[in-house]
Amino acid sequence: MVILRAKVGVVGDATTGKSSLVKMFCDRSFPQQYSLTLGASLSTSKQLAVPVKVQEEATDAKDDIDIDGNDAISPTKLEEKKSVETEQDYVELYIFDVGGSSIYESSIPSYLENINAFIIVYDATNPESFTSATTKWYDLCKSKRLSPNNSKLHNHLTMPGLFVSTKNDMKDFMQVNSTTAENFARTHNLEFFQLASNSDNGSVDQAFLFLADKIYNVYKERVNMVQYICEN
Repeated sequence: MVILRAKVGVVGDATTGKSSLVKMFCDRSFPQQYSLTLGASLSTSKQLAVPVKVQEEATDAKDDIDIDGNDAISPTKLEEKKSVETEQDYVELYIFDVGGSSIYESSIPSYLENINAFIIVYDATNPESFTSATTKWYDLCKSKRLSPNNSKLHNHLTMPGLFVSTKNDMKDFMQVNSTTAENFARTHNLEFFQLASNSDNGSVDQAFLFLADKIYNVYKERVNMVQYICEN
């Protein structure tokens, strides 16, 4: 069994709903009053089970050929055939909810040191937060993707990132075009999610589970790469 512990940075302007997003995922609660995040707040997720691959034992089916000449398995051998599950692996997220206030601007890069993934958040009712997300906050996360500390482990293609729109329940007040946001995400190798943190409908979970799955895939790719280098 493998348990991966990954550091995730959550960034975006103040009041975009970053803390609400994290609290809904980790605590299943939505804060009723706004509270400014002082510097950065750390939350830890439960251990998230990553997908299990099922492998089947090979059987001798040389005599099992159908009338078209294709491989077939007799009912008897089908009953004997067994599925072998690989051992369950997990990802545990250490989520750094980084305050978006300019008061802490000089400290923000240090909170994102050695991150394994990131989430950029903007408020769908606030165009200025979208502009900041696509410039200031994206540029900061991009620098972490390409930083010397991460050069051996990460690059702009493999470090997972989400581009998240919040407050999507406020339909009458939305001012950011979702197609524009989705195109930005696609162009910059980010996964786009439209969420409403005050609704426990599973959509928030899906975003974090997707991220955990991507982190696990990056780990598996590196393991395979090391094995290939050692064998060749």
